[in-house]
Amino acid sequence: MFTQEQLSGLKRYLRINAPDIESRGGIRQSRRIEGQFSSGSELKAYRAAMCYIQQGLENKKEMIVPIIRTIASVQQSQGRLDYHYCLFSFHSNKPKLQHQGSSLKVTSNANCTNLSKLLCDLAGDSPIDTHPAFINFSPCPNYIA
Repeated sequence: MFTQEQLSGLKRYLRINAPDIESRGGIRQSRRIEGQFSSGSELKAYRAAMCYIQQGLENKKEMIVPIIRTIASVQQSQGRLDYHYCLFSFHSNKPKLQHQGSSLKVTSNANCTNLSKLLCDLAGDSPIDTHPAFINFSPCPNYIA
């Protein structure tokens, strides 16, 4: 298990290193000044979270749930309530990542347990419908990896 200090350190790291992204809204009428328009504000958050788990860790759900919740709390603290999780598993002897073929949209913190279960299923040895992932590993500041 992770200590509260480790989870707080992760949360602090994610907040400090989050990129500035434009929030929804575009140009709209200013609420403060009549006749003036304002544009969407910027958030310090991530567009998506990419989660990698080593195959064989399917029984470690109690370690995965706090990490998923920490990511969700960072996103929600900045007002980012809808974003995507991309779940991947890897094996030390296989060069390809496995994934379920699509990302999962998160709209609330309640999905953390379900995401952890899906990640554990992906890490298991039992065959599930997975697809090899072809990913460009160049650094991208808009994603948590």
